[in-house]
Amino acid sequence: MTAVGATAPRTLESPLFAADFTGTGQLLRLYLRRDRIVLPLWILLLSLPLGSVYIKSVEKVYSTPADLQNFAASILASPAQLAMYGPVYNSSLGATAIWKAGMFFTLIGVATILTVIRHTRADEETGRTELLASTRVGRFAGLTAALIVAYGAALATGLLGFVSLTGTSVPRTGSLAFGLALAGSGMVFASVAAVTAQLSASARTARGLAFAVLGVTYTLRVIGDVRAGAGPTSPLTWMSPLGWSLQVRAYAGDHFAVLLLHVAATAVLTVVA
Repeated sequence: MTAVGATAPRTLESPLFAADFTGTGQLLRLYLRRDRIVLPLWILLLSLPLGSVYIKSVEKVYSTPADLQNFAASILASPAQLAMYGPVYNSSLGATAIWKAGMFFTLIGVATILTVIRHTRADEETGRTELLASTRVGRFAGLTAALIVAYGAALATGLLGFVSLTGTSVPRTGSLAFGLALAGSGMVFASVAAVTAQLSASARTARGLAFAVLGVTYTLRVIGDVRAGAGPTSPLTWMSPLGWSLQVRAYAGDHFAVLLLHVAATAVLTVVA
């Protein structure tokens, strides 16, 4: 990590590494207090509708296996729907019902990007960072606290999404796969925002760079999925974190190993930041 935030005065008794993170808990409490409305709001909006809206509405409209099969076939035959939401991987209730929620992988990326930038570069511009300069705050404390908030919110969204889905008739394993993929997407883009915050002198530039990365990954996913159609997965899809989340294939094989890509990308980007 490089620094965003005020540097704490060092003492001989305090190891260099520990001093760099001094004040993280203090800032974490501050950030959570500032986000006490916005943070729970987007967590709930990106989790609770999964079971109560997506699963139950499709279950009501497509009540037979034949109906679900025809619905899945119509999705794969539509380039526009493939571009917007991605493919559906089988005609089970879970896979077809959760298909449109594939957009949530992008939306949680937007939410975590805004969260990280708000508590790093935006705070520097408004002078909040300077207000902390007189207190003992390590140079990595601000970024670390911001990432804890964003990562924690992403994990909470995935967990609540899993709980929402388990309240329906779809398999719990698939529900867990989707919840983890949702959390993984949020964490990857939070770490992207951490890097862009370090590369930029302003919050606007940091947001612009992070959203540019999100846009490129979305475009790669779209081109890959449209090209592939009902065929094998395109290599372009594997170049996109959004594609990784879809390739977890909740309710259609539940490929948990794909989540290792999210973990690796998040870890690498966090270290780089």
